[in-house]
Amino acid sequence: MRAPNRPSRANNRSLELRDAAAHLFAHRGYDQTTVRQIAAACGMTAGSVYVHFGSKHALLSAVYGEAVTRVTKRLAVSIAALDCPWQRLESAVRAHLEAVLQPNDYARVMTRVLPEDAGEARIELIALRDRYEALFRTLITGLPLVPQTDCGLVRLLLLGAINWTPFWYGHGGATPSEIAHLTLITKIGLDGHDRGSRLVAAFLRDAGFEVIYTPPWQSIDAVVDLSLQEDVDVIGISSLSTDHLIVPDLMRALTVAGLGHIRVVVGGIVPDEEHALLFNAGVSAIFGPGVSSTSICEQVTTFATEARSDSATTINEAP
Repeated sequence: MRAPNRPSRANNRSLELRDAAAHLFAHRGYDQTTVRQIAAACGMTAGSVYVHFGSKHALLSAVYGEAVTRVTKRLAVSIAALDCPWQRLESAVRAHLEAVLQPNDYARVMTRVLPEDAGEARIELIALRDRYEALFRTLITGLPLVPQTDCGLVRLLLLGAINWTPFWYGHGGATPSEIAHLTLITKIGLDGHDRGSRLVAAFLRDAGFEVIYTPPWQSIDAVVDLSLQEDVDVIGISSLSTDHLIVPDLMRALTVAGLGHIRVVVGGIVPDEEHALLFNAGVSAIFGPGVSSTSICEQVTTFATEARSDSATTINEAP
């Protein structure tokens, strides 16, 4: 007589077979793995496998389903306490990366065995994949993106990038958290439209300012390093889509680097509901469409004077 809630021997054998199949599928490939090999890994005969699973396709479905369940639970826990849509997506990407970058057979099967190569299991694997990707669909549609954004394309690009990570990732390099942040910046957060910023740089130069113009796609570290090297007073960030949402990270990085006196202004398209996010982070001004060049020059002059005064005060107070 078996104790209550104690797994049966048959159930234990099923789990053992599933684990063995996951290992072989992950390392040999689904097509190159036979039922006989899976059985041998468990010390069983090939015929005994069919007592637990009707076919190799059924085993693959079981492995894939377990992989989806595990990473779904990890993702749900990672975003449970977060409200900011960008933080939720970044946390989900981090959770996904942590799962697929571990030496885990199930995660490897999930990212490397394509439904198109799964034969009779194809339809079931597609359903499992779609169930998981629906989580990212919800997270991405919840982002404050410009109306023309194709959220489906963003989802495919993002998942394609992070699922490819195990093929180039090297331990000792960037962490999953760092990769997740950089992925969002390069795939979503930065755009290459710089006509407006070029115009602003031009009329500031004409007004007598010394302007250092950088091309698009600068990292936060690069901006901080350049600000330190060039002893700048004001940093201007141009945003056409969602670039401004990483400005709070820039503000924190400036403070850590001892550059908290620098004034930061943002220009471009910033939704009204996101102004508070930037002002609370310490942004000095937001220049929206239609603001005059005269107004920008006057305010930048004031901010530069304030920054220079704060910098001098900090130096004088230093021990």
